[in-house]
Amino acid sequence: SLGCILAELYTGTVLFQNDSVPTLLARLIGILGPIDRDLLRRGRFTSRYFTRGFMLYETDERGTVTCLHPKPSSLRHRLKTHDEGFVNFLSKLLTVRPSQRPTAAEALRLPWLAENDVQTNDRD
Repeated sequence: SLGCILAELYTGTVLFQNDSVPTLLARLIGILGPIDRDLLRRGRFTSRYFTRGFMLYETDERGTVTCLHPKPSSLRHRLKTHDEGFVNFLSKLLTVRPSQRPTAAEALRLPWLAENDVQTNDRD
């Protein structure tokens, strides 16, 4: 959430513009890359949005199924910035796999915050 909010504050636009869960997933995949299949296998609702072969799909109100092909992009392109540290910082915050995403305490120690002299209150 924080990564999305920071990106939206920076750009003034929604990072993962969508009108449905499948289109949100398509934007996420297009910008951040494919979702790990192991993570999808464990997902409770994966079958609502992905085929058994992990193709993303959407079903409209008439029951018509459409395969979605995420448009390749990048976080750097969406942010329109040359601040590599900021892109890396947001990239870490937006990591899809929870076990690889930094905790709040770890995020506070990421280089971009230190380089920009962001003050924190350590309350352990």
